[in-house]
Amino acid sequence: MPIKIPVKILVLSALVLLALFGGKVALENFLSSRISTWITQECRSCTFNIETLEIGLSPLRIVLGNFVFITGDRSSTELDLRIRRLDILIDIRKIRLNRLTLGKITAFNSNFIVIEGDLKSNRNSRPASKSRLEFILDGIHIVNGKFTYIRQSGKNRAVINISEIDCVVESMGSTPQFKSKVVNARLDGKLEKTGEIKLTVGHVFLSDLQKTKILLILNHINLREMNSYFLPADGVELAGKLVSGIANIEIDGERLNGVLTTKYHLLDIYFNNTKERSEVKSIFQNIVTDLTINKSNMTRQEAQRTQDLEIQRVSQEPIMKFIFRGLKEMALSIITT
Repeated sequence: MPIKIPVKILVLSALVLLALFGGKVALENFLSSRISTWITQECRSCTFNIETLEIGLSPLRIVLGNFVFITGDRSSTELDLRIRRLDILIDIRKIRLNRLTLGKITAFNSNFIVIEGDLKSNRNSRPASKSRLEFILDGIHIVNGKFTYIRQSGKNRAVINISEIDCVVESMGSTPQFKSKVVNARLDGKLEKTGEIKLTVGHVFLSDLQKTKILLILNHINLREMNSYFLPADGVELAGKLVSGIANIEIDGERLNGVLTTKYHLLDIYFNNTKERSEVKSIFQNIVTDLTINKSNMTRQEAQRTQDLEIQRVSQEPIMKFIFRGLKEMALSIITT
């Protein structure tokens, strides 16, 4: 009676034999080529590079060195991801011919840059192409990461940096089991080298609608360090300390609802002239703001304030700009009312 050997056992045996008898390098080259081909097919406008690829057997994993992935156009939105080392666990029990199934991915020393320009993205102009390959991913862990958001408008370049990131993302995929699943991501880091940031994001990964919940917690922020963003972006200069801030944001389609609670110490704010804000309007806003801050005793003691807000997304407005606009308008409402 013939013995039937499961395909998974054959695959694992082949990997082991290749590693033992000198075929490991050939297999690594083959996998590197296949990964590059798959990414190119799925994203023809992307720039992609892997400097090294190695296979580990205990546990079975693929290790990528100096991984680079760039997509988009910085005149509208560009994403630039660079990872020093990327570990991808492989579970041989879950291998399918028509499905990419990966274990947990761990990214060490990553740098993720988002650049948004003035041109509007055509996010609704054409439907997204459906991937030909199903995938399941058993979570992501980012260790010692860095995130930079750049808002480029003409000669003005507004920048926010988050460093020392530790981030965990739950399992996700393109299979039916993830159709209504909320995928949560939790991040801890340092905002502009000055204070703590804790971020929790929940999003229905396969939903055609933009349904996202965000919890943002900030502690001990030197507000002067935030002027690298707010001064070029909005002509606003900040001083003082944000002792604590908690923002609950919910995005449903084109609408953002949020509640922001803050506690400031020795707060000061100054409005500069911009294209949208004339000199007369700047003077008036500065007078009103000074009166409001003094009335609230924000310059003399820690003052806690709460503000809620609802705004509509501007046509073709990038999601990051939409979220920052909501946070900015809630913060300014707290200060000026």
